[in-house]
Amino acid sequence: MPEEHERLVRFQHFPPITTPEQRNLFGLFSINRVSKETTMKLLKYLSYIVLVPLDWITGVLAILLAPFVVPFYNEVSGKLPYGFNWMMTFDNPIDGDGGHVKRWEKIRKIPIVGKYMQRVAWLWRNKAYNFAYYVLGREATSEFKWKGNPTVESNGKSNGWLLMWNESAWGVFGYQPWLKIGKIQFCLRVYCGWKLKSEVDVPERNDRAMLSFHINPFRYYALK
Repeated sequence: MPEEHERLVRFQHFPPITTPEQRNLFGLFSINRVSKETTMKLLKYLSYIVLVPLDWITGVLAILLAPFVVPFYNEVSGKLPYGFNWMMTFDNPIDGDGGHVKRWEKIRKIPIVGKYMQRVAWLWRNKAYNFAYYVLGREATSEFKWKGNPTVESNGKSNGWLLMWNESAWGVFGYQPWLKIGKIQFCLRVYCGWKLKSEVDVPERNDRAMLSFHINPFRYYALK
């Protein structure tokens, strides 16, 4: 009998698990496997403590480098010089999103420096964006769970807290009013962990979730 076939036959005729000793041994293997998976998940969650300082460092570098790198932006390829695309935003061009373009509409018209200022401001606003997404980010395709208010937003229409997690990342999003002065309502906005909220709003929209560390107690809106 060939060796491979002999191993297969032995496997097929492996005695069933019937005795208490066998059940205990099988249970031990199962526990060890679950324990290992839980440990790996915990380590992935705790890696946030190490990754946040990296996010801060690259953010500072982006602020310092942006004024010097923007003049070398390639209008044809839509990229910064080789080695600096970690400063770009993967979901918007260097001119910014619609809101940013509108805010800088008048300044942009200033000859030579207008467009330059607008682009530098965009990279300052979204510091090391690609780095936080591609390098520090995590997959957003595994089983996803959440607890809290899924409709919470940063516009005052829906307040509260939302906890999210999957196999390799977690996220906390919160928007809570705390101080009112006249017709100005100040709110605490928190977005820490990884940006998984899009999985609640539009499931399976993104394959990755970027790292986030945002705590702002002075976000506000005007009361009617």
